Amino acid sequence: MGYLQRYLHKLDLSVQAENPELAGYYIHELEELVAELAEDRVVYEGHEVGALTESMLTPAIEALESALETGGKADAAVGGLVAQCNACHVATERSWMKVERARSNPFNQDFSP
Repeated sequence: MGYLQRYLHKLDLSVQAENPELAGYYIHELEELVAELAEDRVVYEGHEVGALTESMLTPAIEALESALETGGKADAAVGGLVAQCNACHVATERSWMKVERARSNPFNQDFSP
């Protein structure tokens, strides 16, 4: 899950910097992680995290990917993805674990195009 959070943060910074190529890279990384969790059928404390991650995040990731490809509202789509992360936390009895949109860049990386 730590990698999901890291890639989501970097994806958000890429979208904010209006760098669709870099955002596409991080979308790909997220898709790989979601697929891996689903394939491994990850269960954590009785919750089918792999299946939940796939069913809840995949549509939001695809919506963001579509927004980037069509020049749509990618920023709003990132917000939708973050909302799905938090909805999954609620579904797994982790409502106290809240993901937020990126407010700053803690990485030694330039996200501009």
